[in-house]
Amino acid sequence: MILKYSGVLPVLRWNRTGVTIAGVTGQPGNGSNQLCYPYGLSIDWSNALYIADRCNNRVQKYTRGALYGETVAGQESGVSGTESSFFRGVTDVDVDSDGNIYAVDTDNHRIQMWSPGSSTGVTVADVTSKLYNFHNIYVCIHRFIR
Repeated sequence: MILKYSGVLPVLRWNRTGVTIAGVTGQPGNGSNQLCYPYGLSIDWSNALYIADRCNNRVQKYTRGALYGETVAGQESGVSGTESSFFRGVTDVDVDSDGNIYAVDTDNHRIQMWSPGSSTGVTVADVTSKLYNFHNIYVCIHRFIR
């Protein structure tokens, strides 16, 4: 689709009444309907919302209209660790067209890729190797660029 500029700019207004679409307002926790310090987020092709739940060391997936999230990376309990199935302070997340989840595991100094349905991640970038070229993902500072 090609849009032409008509010379008139639209007037956009912010809706000051927010709507909670994930988590429970004012109630941090590690339940499947709760978040604790949500940081980064991403939306996939089906409009599912992925949230980097920093203090719970996990990535939560909320399908459209869902009241409860599903832990798709990290431990559902929120326990942290250094093994490939754990995070320590996940701060950002992205999802590719194949459903692979890329998460910035800040305190473990790495970026983990989780294949759909996987219970462990694979390190695609860390401080020792500087940069991996994995599925044409290039890491730049704190965000990923395809």
